[in-house]
Amino acid sequence: MVSLFTGLATGFPLFYRLIYIILLTTIVSYWWVWISIKQINIVEISSKTISEVGGDFNQKLILSNSTLLPKTGIEISTHSTLPNYPDSPKKFVATNLNGLENYKVTIKLPTKTRGVFSVGPSEISVSDPFGIFKMRKTIGSTKKLLVYPKIHNLSNFSLNISKFEGDYKINKQTPVITPQVGSIRKYSFGDSLNRIHWKSTAKIGRLMSKEFELGQTNNLWVLLDLAENSQAGLGSESTDEYIVSIGASLANQSIKSKIPVGLIAYGDKKIVIPPNITNNQLDLILLKLIETKATGATPISLVLENEPSIINTNNSVIIITTKITIDLLKKIDFLISKHLKISIIFVEKQSFSNEEKKPDSNQQDLTLNTTMFKISKGDDISKSLKSPYQNPNKF
Repeated sequence: MVSLFTGLATGFPLFYRLIYIILLTTIVSYWWVWISIKQINIVEISSKTISEVGGDFNQKLILSNSTLLPKTGIEISTHSTLPNYPDSPKKFVATNLNGLENYKVTIKLPTKTRGVFSVGPSEISVSDPFGIFKMRKTIGSTKKLLVYPKIHNLSNFSLNISKFEGDYKINKQTPVITPQVGSIRKYSFGDSLNRIHWKSTAKIGRLMSKEFELGQTNNLWVLLDLAENSQAGLGSESTDEYIVSIGASLANQSIKSKIPVGLIAYGDKKIVIPPNITNNQLDLILLKLIETKATGATPISLVLENEPSIINTNNSVIIITTKITIDLLKKIDFLISKHLKISIIFVEKQSFSNEEKKPDSNQQDLTLNTTMFKISKGDDISKSLKSPYQNPNKF
């Protein structure tokens, strides 16, 4: 505009020529971007929509230039609801395409937090060589991404399960649904659908129901401390993810060892999964864990008090927490008096924050009457859980 007014005011031809050059550059730049975005073909390669904490979700695309003209200033990005962290890589890739060239692009999205997220669609943008114009094109669709807790190999961890002399089993009928089916009987009014034995129903021609037994009582309960004031750290290096990862790993190892395992966690929602050993028990536990957040308000000592179902003489309990308080130790002593086997996995909260470790006069005099394992930030969880902490009364 300055060249136009100057040219009109002075009549000097140089300014008119400058106007023509600017107009021609603008038109050519716009045409370049418009034709470039039309001539780039994009194919989205299907990727697994399951990841785990500490891994990556890889969005793969193939770009192809269908003409001899090179394409410059190409940026490819993928939209997602995955949280950003200071050390996260950029969520876009910049490149150029030569004539008739194919180019494979992989956009890595770090999965540092468990949960259910959306990924996609992807977006490609092309700019002209002068950076005047930019056009965008959206490809693909939105996909659901499940980020599971990291599962560690705990084959060397002693589950500390209560044992009996011989292969003891309680053949007592119970109104509660358990993994053990003792017998089949005629359907009674009020029986729920999950009590019906469909194979017998089809064979006999009338509704038949299952009778359940207590079965083996050496069950394992895993309790997770998901209270908000118990947490520290960020992303995969947070007490939240360590606690959940250890809990999921214990459940995995328990099921591998044919031990019925249940899980209790009070986060933003209450999770109580009764002990079971069926094939889908681990899937159920993992799905519940990725849906809950560590924003609970109930201390782990109160969780023990609120869940009397764990008080069975032959149950074993593993508590994963960042806080060992007098109230918690009192609850543990009570459970021990009921002949439950108790273990604590202590996740050291201070190692996940920048705070200096300060001695706690209240905790120095605590006496721990059970087995304890200690985990700090950066520890190899598989190795740390091989043997108990040697000085359990100092934490």
